[in-house]
Formats: sequence, structure tokens, C-alpha cells
Amino acid sequence: MWYVTRFSKLMKIALLHLTNHIQTVATISDSSYQTLQSILGQFMHWWHQSEEERKRKEEEEASLFKYKKQSHGSDEKPEEEEERELKKAFPSYEKDFSDIAVDPTEDPLPSSSPSPPPEMEDDEDAESILRLDEATQGLVQTIHGYLFIRPRLKQIEPALLQRDIKDVLTESYHCAAELFNDSIQWMESGVDARLTGAHLTLSKIHQDTISGTIKGHHVMHAGKPFDIYHDANPSEATKCRPLLEELTTKVDKLMEEWPEHPALKHLKLFISRIESFPVNSPLMKFVTGLEMLLAKAQDWETMAAKYVSLQTQLGKITELVITWRKMELSFWSCSLDSVAYNHRRQVVKWWFHLYNVLQNTTSDLVRSDGDEDVDKDGDGEDLDQQQGWLSSLYKFMESSTLGDMKTRLDMVLAFHNQLTVSGDGCLTGSAVPVSSVLWNLYRYYKQFLPGVTEELTKQRTPLEKELKQFVKISRWNDINFWAMKVAVEKSHKTVHKLCKKFQAMLESPAKSVFTEVNLSGKQKTTDEDNFTKSDLVLDVWVKSFDVVDEMISSLIEKSPETPDLSVADAARRRPLTPTV
Repeated sequence: MWYVTRFSKLMKIALLHLTNHIQTVATISDSSYQTLQSILGQFMHWWHQSEEERKRKEEEEASLFKYKKQSHGSDEKPEEEEERELKKAFPSYEKDFSDIAVDPTEDPLPSSSPSPPPEMEDDEDAESILRLDEATQGLVQTIHGYLFIRPRLKQIEPALLQRDIKDVLTESYHCAAELFNDSIQWMESGVDARLTGAHLTLSKIHQDTISGTIKGHHVMHAGKPFDIYHDANPSEATKCRPLLEELTTKVDKLMEEWPEHPALKHLKLFISRIESFPVNSPLMKFVTGLEMLLAKAQDWETMAAKYVSLQTQLGKITELVITWRKMELSFWSCSLDSVAYNHRRQVVKWWFHLYNVLQNTTSDLVRSDGDEDVDKDGDGEDLDQQQGWLSSLYKFMESSTLGDMKTRLDMVLAFHNQLTVSGDGCLTGSAVPVSSVLWNLYRYYKQFLPGVTEELTKQRTPLEKELKQFVKISRWNDINFWAMKVAVEKSHKTVHKLCKKFQAMLESPAKSVFTEVNLSGKQKTTDEDNFTKSDLVLDVWVKSFDVVDEMISSLIEKSPETPDLSVADAARRRPLTPTV
């Protein structure tokens, strides 16, 4: 566990430091490129280990002949499936209060500290761990594209660079704190004094974050829309602290007269629990806590006289909850952006597959180029390997959806640029054919991107209009706290329904648009043109083979099936027809 978590944090910090260095000097030097390759290689090593572990578990499960009913999702009732999806899309965080949300007359009272989370009790806990791993993969893919897609590194704004540096400093500081906690007995006494500058800098960063001066991140969360259900909002979360302190003061005075009153003791528990949450917790966790606090306060208010009422303090908390619920309402207007972002992030897993395929292909070409005595028996095998990675690239783009095609194109372009700019700006001989194929692949499918974007906008517009109209109607003006809570729960179903429609649209195959648009942009392709999509794909691959010809022509010339043929001619005789 230490190896997976902390060492991976160190590698992420190293990657972020390297990114900031490249941005500062505005160039990718040979040493920077080699360092980048080493860091990416380490992440690839972990990816290979996780893939092997996944395959091993699949084989173990397949080898077990247990007569038990297996659920694949089809046995789940529609109502249960909808309820599960609603909880995932709109988490209530009530489980963080489950140990104290009991009858106030029951003794003993639970602790005010949150109970430790259970170890993998349900699928939600397992998925949270998987999301953490996906976040690491997403960071690697984001930085890779950030370094190799932007036209010029010099275009980085100083303000953005400064923010990136602060982000890395924060990550480094927290990682160092974890390491120090486990090895403090071996540290020198003067270590803390030497870190005074870091302490002061982090204090300033946290102060700016809480005050709202620093909003979001740049490289680490590029393009990510704010999600009120899962993202932090420190500047808003801190607003509840003075209100809770005021309520605590009032409750303490009441407990001087009624020290053992269960309702008052429960209020203290809820206040302590809410105050124990980190300021970077999701804002909706604080909303849930305050709402449960208000509900528990009714146990006191229903039997309290006016002179001992908490109505003044509770009224301020109610106003804050309503304000945050209005923020939730405004978030619904842009919830489709979050759906689109999450859909694009699902492609991140393919980055490691592509990196692995391209690295192996380049290595194979280096070995083939350096081997003067090529065995005839190995000719067919090498050709099959070439067709294998070409087929993988082809399937990667052909399986694009309306929502992720641009992300896939960006991946292809980033890998092409990485091969083109290999440290000193020179393209190594072994990378020439791979780079050329990637460029042809990118240029070919990029011609369909305007049509995909147009179709995406066409289908999204009515859904977005319906969603905004619903938000406009669902205003929380002149509504009390309890009525608003019920209205919010009902509204979640409507918002989720529209988001599901949008998700289904994003998952539509993009190749349906490929057959409709005309590459010239003037008219649609018809059957009379006698020019199908397959012809276009084959033509592109033939041109790619012309570049590869010099690298593996010796293999083809010695093959008895295709004597005296170039690679391009061989491709015409043996067209690639991979299964998509």
C-alpha cells in the first residue's frame, strides 16, 4: 500500500515539477525529454502490474465453478437502478452522520469523531478507489497532451505558471508531511526551522484559497467544470463556522442549566462532526450536515420556551443552507458540462494502451533496422506485427463516440508530436514510420470532426434548453427550508433524467457521422460517387505504408507471397480489415 500510494504521489510531484520547469524555460530539452520518458516509464510499469493483476483475477474467477447466481445488472429492477444512479449522481453524504443520527433518548451517545470507513463494504467504496486510480491516469494523460499539443510553450501566461507552481508546492508539502509523520524520530532537530519558508508560503496559499483569491487549478484539472456534489468550495464552506460557533455558545449556556439533556448533547455532537470536516470537503457534505442539525434542533424547539429558544441561531443557519441550495440550482444549468467531461475522461485508460503499443512498435522497428540477417521464417510474423499496431490505431479511432472523438484525436496528435520532438527536435529513424502513420491518422479523422461537433451541438441544444427552462421554473424564492428540501429531492429525478439522455447521446458511435459528411465540405457522399468510407481509409493506410516501405521492404521482398512488391503494393493486395 505504501508503494502504491506514496511512491505514486512522489512520481506525480516529479511529473508536475518537470512540467513547470519546461514551462519556465519554454522548451523541451533533451535532458527534460529523457526525464519525462523515465517518469512515464514508471507509470507504465505500474499500469502493466495492474493489468496483470486484473487478468489474474479474471482467470481465477473463470476457474471457479461455483453454482451461485451471478448478477450482471439485468436482474436489478428499474426502480432500484434509478435509485442507485441518483445516489451516485447526487450524493447525500448521510453515511458520514449515520453513527450519530439516532434517537436522542438512547444511551450511550456516540462519539463526535467520524467512525473509520468500512473496508470495501459495498461497490461504492470500491468505485471510489478506482476513481482515485483513474485520477492518476488522467493527470498523466493531461500533462502529456499539455506538453505536446500546445502550439508554443512560450504562450503560457505568467499568472497560470505561478498558479501551477503553487499547486505543485502544495502537493509536495502534504506529501512531505506524510513522510515526516512516519519518520519523525529519525529527523534532525533543525529540519522544521529550515522549512519555515515553506510553512509561511503554504499558509498564504491556504489563506488565498479560503478567501477565494485562488480559484481552481490549471494543469492538474484542466478543463474540469465545477461539480458542487464532489468538488470543494473552501470560501463558501468557511461561512458556516461563525454560525456554528454562535450556536455552540448558546447551547453551552443552556447546558449549564440542563447538562444531561439528550437533545442538547446531540446538537453538540452534530456541531463537532461538521466542524471536523476538512475545508476542502464537498460543499454538499456541509449542506447535509447543516440540514440534519436543523432537523435535530427541532427536538429542542418543540418543547422549549421562547426565552430558551434557538430560533435566532437556527434562522441564520437556515438562510445559509437556502443560499447553498440556490447554488446547487444554478449548477444544474451547467450539469451537462460535467456529464460531457466525465465521458471524455473515460478515454484516459486508452492512453496507456496507445503508449504501450507505440513504444513496442518503435522498439521492434529499431531491432528490425539493426538486423542485417533477417530470417525468412520471421518475415510473416514481423508483417503481422506491423498490421497489428496499425489495426489497433484504426480500431481506436473507429470506436470513437460523439462525446470523445476530439479527445482521441488529441491523444493521437500528442503522440505524433512527442515522436517528432524527441528532445533535440530531431526525429529518430525508428520513429519516422510511426510518426507518419499517426499524422495520417490524425489528418484523416480530423476532417470528420466538424461534422461530429455539429451533430453533438444539434442533439445537445434541445436538452440544454429544456434543462435551463426547468431551472428557471424551480426557483427557491419565498420557500421555507422544509418545502425546499422536498422540492430538491424531486428535482434531482428530472435533472438526472435529462443527464441520462445526454449521456446516451454522447455514447452514440461517431462513425455514423463519418458516412454522412463529405470531406470537401460541399456535399454529402452518395452511392453514385462510388467512393465509400472504406476506400478512404484504405487510401490513407496505403499512403502510410509508402513511408514504412523503406523500413520493412526487405521483409516483403523475401516473402514468397508478395515477390518484388513494395509495401504499398502489398497493402493494396492485403487491405486491412480489422474488426471494430
